[in-house]
Amino acid sequence: MLIVDRPIPAGTDGVSAVAYGLLRLDRMPREFTPDDAVIDPASLIGLITAVALTPGQVVTTEAFEPA
Repeated sequence: MLIVDRPIPAGTDGVSAVAYGLLRLDRMPREFTPDDAVIDPASLIGLITAVALTPGQVVTTEAFEPA
């Protein structure tokens, strides 16, 4: 799943967040992984952050909206 590595302001496009190292892939036991956790960075294409994201936060689909 994707985890926020550095602060990401609202309105940041998902591809840039991945490209600039603002997000990182991490593993977590399934029982601790939110159902709406983003697993594939490619799923962020065409999306922007709907809210500001903070380091350590699990990236979920509800944190993004269409660009």
